Amino acid sequence: MEFRLNKEVFYKALSIVNKAVSSNTTITVLTGIKLEVTNEKIIVTGANSDMFLTNTIPITTGNKHQHVVDIINTGTVVLPAKIVVAIIKKCENEVHMKLQGNQVSIMSGSIQTTINGLIADEFPQLPQRGSVEPITISSNELKKAILQTAFAVSINETKPVLTGINILLENKKLKLIATNSYRLATKEIDIESSNHQESFIVPTVGITYFVNTLPSDSAHNTSIYIYNNHAIFKYKNVSLYTKLINGTYPNVQSLLNRDANLVISMSKDSLIKGIDRACVFATEWENNNVNLQILDKCIDISSNSTEYGTIQERQEIEVVKGKSNINLTFDGKYMLEALKKIEEDRVMLNFGQSMSPVFIRPTNNSSLRYLISPVRTK
Repeated sequence: MEFRLNKEVFYKALSIVNKAVSSNTTITVLTGIKLEVTNEKIIVTGANSDMFLTNTIPITTGNKHQHVVDIINTGTVVLPAKIVVAIIKKCENEVHMKLQGNQVSIMSGSIQTTINGLIADEFPQLPQRGSVEPITISSNELKKAILQTAFAVSINETKPVLTGINILLENKKLKLIATNSYRLATKEIDIESSNHQESFIVPTVGITYFVNTLPSDSAHNTSIYIYNNHAIFKYKNVSLYTKLINGTYPNVQSLLNRDANLVISMSKDSLIKGIDRACVFATEWENNNVNLQILDKCIDISSNSTEYGTIQERQEIEVVKGKSNINLTFDGKYMLEALKKIEEDRVMLNFGQSMSPVFIRPTNNSSLRYLISPVRTK
């Protein structure tokens, strides 16, 4: 194996797949990054026990077919991720890499380095995607949807299904659901392709890594393949192969369909600032208790600390529906995290029966919805 490659292109590919490499694994080969060099491309792969991230570097790139790789000999090697990423980052403009036995020599300008390789045959094989029909979705919409829901998953491993995002495909809509039993995030996206129905649970870490590699203004789509208990997300030259989480995701539809006794509309930024100020006094409580009281056309936001004191402020609201007589306490951190994911300027809050979750969404956009359960204070 021998090739010459533009340093910036190589370092970017290594950095992307390095996110999948585990530093705590007892399987030595999984601490490495695999390089597969063919006559047409270099495939760079990082993996752990649950996922693979791959980045393919073709010989030429861009509309003008700029030449970025000079392949001299084909071959495969696995190199310690920590070392190879650090070395390539410090190289000059071009990297010349050559495999001799189980050692790789790296030359760049006046820099000469030799790295001991790991056993390539022990590196796990990529899952095969078969001949399944892909789900095609706007990469921009997918990235936004993941980032607007992933924060709501559970970090408690006792209920594995709640640590992932439930993705439902039905009637040319893709719905993402995330919950930890105390808060819920849902997002719907219209898609053009696929007539079949799917429901699967994707581990949050892998899919978050993947969408963070996507540019925010991409005109390209992402293809999703579901095959043999794996999901494959492919965007241009980057692919995520991830195991799906086994189990039945809770049916949250009944929560989303509950009638509201009171619906209000108000400035998102004002509400964020008010809750953020109240959280200063809420830190001594296990659930960052922030109280919301609605009377007439005002909302009072308050919290207290037995050691430091109290804070209270009043903000104007628009009552859309119902009588304004609500007094509930919520986790201020949960409220802030949900509100900060909303892009629009105004939000609607729907309140139901006593101790029912509050329903939050953008005023003019029903595709994104959050539910947050009240905190019992007695």
